Amino acid sequence: MWQEGSNGRFCCKRACASVRPNPKSPECHVLPLLSRNVFMGNTALESRNGAAQGKRVLLVDDDLELLLTWQELLQAHNYETSTAENGAQALKVMKDREVDAILCDLDMPGLSGDLLYMEVGRAWPQLLKRFMFITGNAGNPTYENFLKSTKAPVLSKPVSIDLLLEKLQAMLGIQAKPSG
Repeated sequence: MWQEGSNGRFCCKRACASVRPNPKSPECHVLPLLSRNVFMGNTALESRNGAAQGKRVLLVDDDLELLLTWQELLQAHNYETSTAENGAQALKVMKDREVDAILCDLDMPGLSGDLLYMEVGRAWPQLLKRFMFITGNAGNPTYENFLKSTKAPVLSKPVSIDLLLEKLQAMLGIQAKPSG
């Protein structure tokens, strides 16, 4: 399922195969944001206790490789996932499937993350407590006032899987398995 490139970065084989610039090259160029401790971190491995089984997470990001990576990582930790590449697709997914949490980028073409948050608030207000932003634009003045006005957690990219899982588990009320 996972492959390490010579640069020490990990990626899922499915994503690597589709974006490798040279099929004969062993180098993966998919995940410049993730390193060995992202997938193999202590919290990530300890939390694989099944507590997330059946929890449905909607992942929304216009970066397809990152979206597929998050999907694979969360599925490896027993989450059920759905994906959307923008806010409009996310709303379509939510009309067809119930979700327990939403992890969303801010800056996307079409319906951006801040507008999706407002639409979710109108149609599914109970989900606003389980909406998290994962973005490289947390300090962008365009989104600064919006982020200050919302109670949604914000994680800045790059984010480790340990931190992502910790925040997601807390948001969903899942107790992490004690180490030891």
